[in-house]
Amino acid sequence: EITFENLKSFKMSGSLVEGSATGQQQLHFILPKFPFSWLRRARLYLHLDKVLSPIHIAIIANDIIVFEKIAEVEGDGLNLDLSEESIVSTGQGEHCYTIQVTVDVSQLQNVWALIERSS
Repeated sequence: EITFENLKSFKMSGSLVEGSATGQQQLHFILPKFPFSWLRRARLYLHLDKVLSPIHIAIIANDIIVFEKIAEVEGDGLNLDLSEESIVSTGQGEHCYTIQVTVDVSQLQNVWALIERSS
């Protein structure tokens, strides 16, 4: 049985949001329901080919932004240690999270996210 207590990492693809501003694309990565404590100890890696810096990242839980940052892309991605970031606590229990990424693109391709639990 796989639970979030023993899950080490998972990779996900994003979905493009319709109606984004010209020259910008908004991607959503929908995470499964899991406890805030798991997110708090996670590392997020975004693989973004052909994306211009900076990018805007938001993590949303139950329609509330719990984390927001403008960050520089290095090479083809971005690596964030969420344990070092300021994230608003969602309290007890499990929550559904969405990672929203807004990027300026020349040609968006090969986009994915990996979230893994830090030791």
